[in-house]
Amino acid sequence: MAFFGRNMKCNDKESKSKRRIEFFMTNVKKTLSVLLAFVLVLGTCMFSAFAAGTDTATIKVVPDKTTANVGDVITVSVKLDANYAVASTSAIVKFDTADFQLVEAPTVNKTLFGSELATDAVAYNDAEGVVGAYFVAKKGAEYKVQTDVVLFSFKLKALKANANAALTLPTEELKSTAKPDGKIYCGKGDTSDNIVEVPCTIALTNAAVNIGGGAVATPTIKGVGTGFVDEAKGFVYGVPAGTTTETALNALFTAENGTLRWEVGTASTLGGTGTTVTLVGTDGADVKTYTLVVFGDLNGDTIVDSVDAGIIDGSIFKMTTLDPAQEFAGDLNMDTLVDSVDSGIIDGSIFKMTTIEPNIYA
Repeated sequence: MAFFGRNMKCNDKESKSKRRIEFFMTNVKKTLSVLLAFVLVLGTCMFSAFAAGTDTATIKVVPDKTTANVGDVITVSVKLDANYAVASTSAIVKFDTADFQLVEAPTVNKTLFGSELATDAVAYNDAEGVVGAYFVAKKGAEYKVQTDVVLFSFKLKALKANANAALTLPTEELKSTAKPDGKIYCGKGDTSDNIVEVPCTIALTNAAVNIGGGAVATPTIKGVGTGFVDEAKGFVYGVPAGTTTETALNALFTAENGTLRWEVGTASTLGGTGTTVTLVGTDGADVKTYTLVVFGDLNGDTIVDSVDAGIIDGSIFKMTTLDPAQEFAGDLNMDTLVDSVDSGIIDGSIFKMTTIEPNIYA
């Protein structure tokens, strides 16, 4: 019995120990459950906060001067701002080779991702006015937010006066699903060695240089062939009767450091007396407007006929009043008067007895 009793006591102690262990394990499980729930909630909150964030980047062109003279060398930097850890990026800049000449090939930031060993950087350029570079993080790279960091820089020589010589990051080169081969992008990196390129909003900031030290070369209009510009009177002439297209008019007049804009004006048909041509500067501003005179054409229809002779006759008898362009077009014998002699010259040209040259003053 004594032995049995000792066994009973032993069994009772073992039972108590088991109950204590079970109680402890139960409490541990409850604690772990609570901690796990807390971690899940915290993780969900953090994920939600991260997912709600917006990945944005800005790539910008920054010249070291925005006003230059012809012959000056300009250093152009391409910079990046991103609010997320960057693992790859690329950009190209375009310029007009009539405005600039590339005199120093692009130099890249070889430590963009922490060191040269961690940064794969390649620059390129071509003869068509394109300069670019791309960067890819390698193993051991530092994925970090990039703030106003220079990606690459290059040097251009100013070639001609231009108040708005553009340096452009072309939007058509933005990489997207629709354009997977786009040359402008900014990929996001994770915490491993893998590069994860995700869609993000990229803003592009272009620049321009005023070449000429603030002064633009003076636009001028010049005559070609029979075309002649009379600056004093504000007339252009030397256009054959019957010329009605802008192409034909531009063959007789050309603009330097600007462009020409033709309009009907007071004429009845483009190319007739009263047509206007405006010289426009490279900055888009109108410089001067000239009036076209076609000798013998007083009604502005580009044709010399009896109607024009009738207008002269009407002016002689004070039935009509001629404007300055009509007076110049009607004075065919160049005596400063518009009279019956001039209407007779028109009548003679109708019957092929006389010829009215495009530029009677030549």
